[in-house]
Amino acid sequence: MTTLPTLLNGRHAMVAGVGDAADHVATALAALGARITRITPPSVDADIIAAAFADAQSQQGQPVDLLVHGGAPLGVGNAETVSLDVWRKGFSADIDGRFLYASAFARSRIAAHDRGAILFLLPSPRITGGRTAQLSAHGALDNLVKSLAVEWGRDGIRTNAIASHVVDGFAQATEAARASLGHLAGYILSDHGAYISGMVMGIDELPS
Repeated sequence: MTTLPTLLNGRHAMVAGVGDAADHVATALAALGARITRITPPSVDADIIAAAFADAQSQQGQPVDLLVHGGAPLGVGNAETVSLDVWRKGFSADIDGRFLYASAFARSRIAAHDRGAILFLLPSPRITGGRTAQLSAHGALDNLVKSLAVEWGRDGIRTNAIASHVVDGFAQATEAARASLGHLAGYILSDHGAYISGMVMGIDELPS
């Protein structure tokens, strides 16, 4: 029987993204036995991303077989104050970046004829004022997760996401909710979660 400290033994996780939530997930995966390559800030340049995967394999002595992408901060503000240039740059850093890392990861796994798992960390889907960019990106990423899960499922590559207030408000979350983020990420990426793909899961606030 696999014990929790060895749940991800032999796995190599690249964790791309900025912020406390991505840092926490990286620490949680390391505690479960995974080797970690931390990328911050993540790029939106395909050549730089390809080089990051090659460097990670060289430094860790094994290819990346788990990918976590925490996206880029899209900020909060009234929709009427956001310029087109800011809108496009934010979406490129977030959605384009996630897609480019995922596609580079999938190409590597398919070429190796080996399995892999992708996990996107998303902000809460709660609809409130000032979150137009975040919520628009969330809708796009919800469909991206499902479509990639279907497309790459035959290649043994699973794609899932965690969407929660803990991701975009880590400092304000309870200790129980923070711990749940790491626990759920580890479970989804492990072989225990091998049946899970195409899902966007949340983390409810737990009683203290």
